[in-house]
Amino acid sequence: MISAELIMSDNCEFDFSDVDCDFQTKFAKFYKVHNNDGNTSIIKVFKKEYCDFFSEHKYNLLKNIRSELMISILSINNKINNQYVEYEYFESMTLKEWLHSDCIITKSLLINVIKDMAEIIDKFHQNDLVHLDIVGNFLINTDGKIKLNDYDYVEELGGSKKGRVDLHSFFELVYRMILFVHKKKSTRTINIKFNDTNIDHSSCKKFISSLDLQ
Repeated sequence: MISAELIMSDNCEFDFSDVDCDFQTKFAKFYKVHNNDGNTSIIKVFKKEYCDFFSEHKYNLLKNIRSELMISILSINNKINNQYVEYEYFESMTLKEWLHSDCIITKSLLINVIKDMAEIIDKFHQNDLVHLDIVGNFLINTDGKIKLNDYDYVEELGGSKKGRVDLHSFFELVYRMILFVHKKKSTRTINIKFNDTNIDHSSCKKFISSLDLQ
């Protein structure tokens, strides 16, 4: 399929009728766009039945989180029949692709990746937001730089315990990553002790400190 490479106009209006999308899901189609300033971005165009997934309110909440560990939202358009979100372009792969790739994953690199994952999750929670869909939405490049992606299900915490969803997903994801890497390196397995009844915002650090990666 030919990559959809469009020139962004000043008012961020697009016509996608005559181009092929790079990728699509149940909810949206994705286009790779070259901007007038020479930069590249990704446009996520929601299908009509899912246009209420990304509101102006959610966009404003996410703008308050300033971190290199998340894919930045550059603009949104909520006009009828032309609703889309523009994201920064990050040359990367999924965590699963990274683990199965030829990239050299050292102990220190793995720990740094895990710490970055924990940091951005904590950052969301500190800003009273919960992601709710982190599994499959961490992107990583060949240098081990990781970013959290896709904010369709983001909600305000508002005193609820929904943050546990992110933390449980994080623990399971990290555990699987470590076991995979150690199996790949033919080294011994890891014993991780963690009491999930005490989950709080410091749990990510407790979890990391409990890892035995010798």
